[in-house]
Amino acid sequence: MNVFHKIHDLNHPGIKSSVKQIASRFIWKNIKRDVKEWAKTCINCQKNKIIRYTQSKFNSFEEHDERFSIIHIDINGPYPPSNGNKYCLTCIDRFTCWMEVIPIENITSETITKAFYANWICRFGVPYTVITDRGNQFRSELFRSLGIICGIKMQTTTSYHPQSNGKIERQHITLKAAIKAHDSIKWSENLPTILLGIRASLREDTNCSIAEMVYCKSLKLPGFEVVFTCEVVFTCVRVNRVKKALESPYEGPFPVVARNDKYYTLKIKGKDINVSVDRLKQAYLLDSGEDDFRNLTSKEKENTQLNGDDNVKMEYTKFKTSRSGRRITFPARYGDYVNI
Repeated sequence: MNVFHKIHDLNHPGIKSSVKQIASRFIWKNIKRDVKEWAKTCINCQKNKIIRYTQSKFNSFEEHDERFSIIHIDINGPYPPSNGNKYCLTCIDRFTCWMEVIPIENITSETITKAFYANWICRFGVPYTVITDRGNQFRSELFRSLGIICGIKMQTTTSYHPQSNGKIERQHITLKAAIKAHDSIKWSENLPTILLGIRASLREDTNCSIAEMVYCKSLKLPGFEVVFTCEVVFTCVRVNRVKKALESPYEGPFPVVARNDKYYTLKIKGKDINVSVDRLKQAYLLDSGEDDFRNLTSKEKENTQLNGDDNVKMEYTKFKTSRSGRRITFPARYGDYVNI
């Protein structure tokens, strides 16, 4: 044993190196087994040498089919001061992923307890379980007393293991990225807008938004206008006059202003003109459809000539078509007698 320490304690080599060094200088029965055992039980080597860490498999959270029953809570920050706030208390529901972000001035246990009670319990009711990390605020007597009074089961994660609270830790990445994309100085004022976008975003795992999980319907977002009188954004108008050789049978596309059962109101040359639906053809454009409409050649714009009198006549004109879709045209001399 003394021989082993005199050689091994020089630089504390590994098991194989210790066996080679001692076996090349000394010999006794079962020398390799003894040296291997002594090197393996060296306390200094075990405390200071880094080996592969044990990584357990990721487990999924316990399934629960009730909204706002299991809540994850954490503190995020510090941020630059905004309206006197430097931190955020983040709360998220495990089932619906509904998240509340509450700006707070400090992270004392009193501030955390009041913010959680006023902004979560008073809105969504008392949860069955609250999961937090091992922060002093969540382990304080005041926060624990809130759980006892409300009948909440308080659970904490193990030390230095944030994966146990990963439901909310992952959302911090999304939240910080959104805050950086906005005005970081006024981040507390932008939080409601950011949360609106998060709640309305479609989730890949559930194929629905957070708002749909809570309200059973999607949220109406700012700038979203429901056009009740119009389904077609752009449309082409059929040319009924005598066309020139190689002239396009349709003009446009023109933007649709309003829709009716018998006619559409189109924006043609800056004027709203009613055109019969029998002369219209839906136009399929890219997202930049308005830009494509503006980029029409001057000749194409000149060809879109519809005066008021022609519009009135064309509005009540209806042509018969064959079964194959071919338009049936009668001789002009019978136009006054044939009801078309």
